[in-house]
Amino acid sequence: MKISFFTYLSILSLLFVISATPHANANIPSGYLKNGQFHPVMLVSGVASNGTVSVPSYKGNDGAWHDTVPFFQICGLDSAGDPQACPQVNVDNFLQTASLNSPSGVAGLDATGTLTQPIATSALTVSSQFRLAPMRTHKWLSTLSNSAQVGGYSVARGNNSLLATYSGGQVTDWASPPEQMRFGGSQEYDSVPINEHCFPYSWGNMGTCAQFMMGSQNVQGQAAGIGPSSAAQIPNYDNFDAAGIVQQAGGATPYFTATAATATNVMPVPSDGLDHTPSFTATGATFANPLPADASAWIVAHPQVRLMTNEIGCVKCAISTYVGTMQTAQTNSAGLVTGITVDGWRVFGSGDSDSNQVPGQTTTDGSTPTLDTTWTKFGAPALMFGVYTKAFNHYTLCSAPGPSPTAAPGDINYPTGNRNQQLRDCEAWEADLWNYDPTGQSIIHGQTVVFTKQSGAAEQPAAGSYNYYSAGPNLVGYQASGEYFTQPFSSQSYRVNGYGGPTYNAGDTQVMADWTMCDRAGYECDGGWPRHTVRPTIWNTRNVAADTNGKTGEDPTGSWAHITTNIGVQVDGNSSQGTAPAMDGTVQEHIELNPKSNGTGIGLCNYGQTDTTCGLILDGTGVVHATKSSQTPAAKVSRADGLHASSRMSVRGSGTSAATIPITPSGAAEDGSNYIGPLSNAGGALGVMISGDLACVDGYDAAHWRLKGIWMAYAGSSQVVLPADGGNNGNAKTQKPDDSTSSTSSAWVLTYGRDLAHNNVTLSVTLPSQASGAPAVNCTGNVTYSAMDR
Repeated sequence: MKISFFTYLSILSLLFVISATPHANANIPSGYLKNGQFHPVMLVSGVASNGTVSVPSYKGNDGAWHDTVPFFQICGLDSAGDPQACPQVNVDNFLQTASLNSPSGVAGLDATGTLTQPIATSALTVSSQFRLAPMRTHKWLSTLSNSAQVGGYSVARGNNSLLATYSGGQVTDWASPPEQMRFGGSQEYDSVPINEHCFPYSWGNMGTCAQFMMGSQNVQGQAAGIGPSSAAQIPNYDNFDAAGIVQQAGGATPYFTATAATATNVMPVPSDGLDHTPSFTATGATFANPLPADASAWIVAHPQVRLMTNEIGCVKCAISTYVGTMQTAQTNSAGLVTGITVDGWRVFGSGDSDSNQVPGQTTTDGSTPTLDTTWTKFGAPALMFGVYTKAFNHYTLCSAPGPSPTAAPGDINYPTGNRNQQLRDCEAWEADLWNYDPTGQSIIHGQTVVFTKQSGAAEQPAAGSYNYYSAGPNLVGYQASGEYFTQPFSSQSYRVNGYGGPTYNAGDTQVMADWTMCDRAGYECDGGWPRHTVRPTIWNTRNVAADTNGKTGEDPTGSWAHITTNIGVQVDGNSSQGTAPAMDGTVQEHIELNPKSNGTGIGLCNYGQTDTTCGLILDGTGVVHATKSSQTPAAKVSRADGLHASSRMSVRGSGTSAATIPITPSGAAEDGSNYIGPLSNAGGALGVMISGDLACVDGYDAAHWRLKGIWMAYAGSSQVVLPADGGNNGNAKTQKPDDSTSSTSSAWVLTYGRDLAHNNVTLSVTLPSQASGAPAVNCTGNVTYSAMDR
């Protein structure tokens, strides 16, 4: 049957009106507005595969049932032009067919809830618990019955992961903090190597690959101390620094302090402002008010937190206050901490393990309980949560179990028990220093320890402080090796040379070791003037040239038989650390072992003596010889009053600018008979020799002379003969200082000569002209005085 187009429109309009009857569901609109007129919405329903309408009718507001308009959606045509049905879409298969694992879609899951595609994202935020790389459960035979290390995760954040089960229960990593990030270790052989590569390109945190910073500060408050970071700092640095690993250890503020609301110096300040005064018992403490919510949450999540009171329990102990470890925290219905329990309160180093100790009520040494005012100043009883009293910047443990082919199985945490382990050698720390520089210009350091006294710190740290410490019953406390030129030890006060001997010329020396001590006290050794260094020294002297490298000498092998070992004292010379010790000072008294002219013998020598001139010699056969010395014994050159009973003396003088200062022995009266020593003696002496050092200083300038064997001869009643190296007018000689810093036109002048009226050798210093009111000048030094035999 055919119908006209008009009839079709009439029928469709009727259906539209019928299907557009208003209904009661507010979520489905009954009509819509267009051009200011209301138009009804018709309700349609699809046709199912069995030919029925899915929803054939609905109930309208008029109480009657109304038919819906059936429809079937087509999504295309085939080649013949016939309509093609659309893919069926329903809730069950919508994600799979539309957006599963697709761009702008969602990730798919398998039947176990595991993602079927890897995550690729520019940012990832997870909860406090984070797990990666699941392990399989591993059962261990011949261990605890029914024991198994469960299938945990190789990478995990957080604690309380189930690690193992056994007949007695289960094992978790309860001894780890909830914030930990663990790599490996979920069961035996769970291995997760960490391979870190980086390129440090700037200062601070940008100048390192890895940082381990102990403390409570944030990343900027505890940044790596790598510089320089600015042009202003560059002049005070020697390099652009970079570090593979930066480690820093220091103190930290306790996480929370429970104390009175009126307490002082509390940090951080409690968020609730209430009184939290602790009341201590032998097994814990309670608080005047529950602790704040933020502190309570942290304390509950951190069992085993360390606790420290400000209650002194042992006055004589280094750490005098009571401490403990929390076992549990008690909370109220709101989750706020009302008290804590401990397994006892103790004092470090007290030796007292009594379980009935109560902070604020008992002490271990019988002293009166009181509050600490040195390390804390709360002014009220307090309990600090989260403390440490000793920091290890780097702690290593090297364990050598030894052969263990029959070792018993371990517990569930170490089932293999080290059986058949093969470790033979354990190095706690090794640094390999590789030098490829053919020019020898690269500086290579091993380990450097620098103790720095910061501003405001005491001049010295507490007793027991050190840079290096070797302890325990090992065979060697310190061992060093190297080449012949390697110094095994070098410091400002003690240096040891390499094992290479003296070079091969007669008279060449090589120092084995020397010690150095200043003749001043304290920091005057660093900057005081005048100052000298006294250097006990051990050195070898080659007595006969050796035949080596084509050089013909008297000793073809350079043997020990022609080497004298000396033990004695040098004054001054180079004693700087890092430099090889040498015979560069003035040799004083010393002992010669195997002297040149007395093989296998011993010589006891004074200043200026050596070999056959030493005052006392024990020859190779054991016979003692007292030689005739080139120095007349001191008693012969002394005045009758005995003031100068020694041939070596300290001298001094003082005056003001533009004056002539007489130099006299320290302690002698400054009168008209100032002298160093008698000019001649009744024993037939022709004269005397003086040598030594003299230094003068005032507020402007300084001068220093080294007297190197100044001779003064005397015969008859008036003749003075000076050496042919610059003596003048037969009576005196002047010498300018060798390192004067004087900026004035006139120089310091040292004059030495004779005083015929008193038959004495004299020394005096004429000062440069200075402005009126110049400070006083002081001269000090040492002089060796000897009478010369005919």
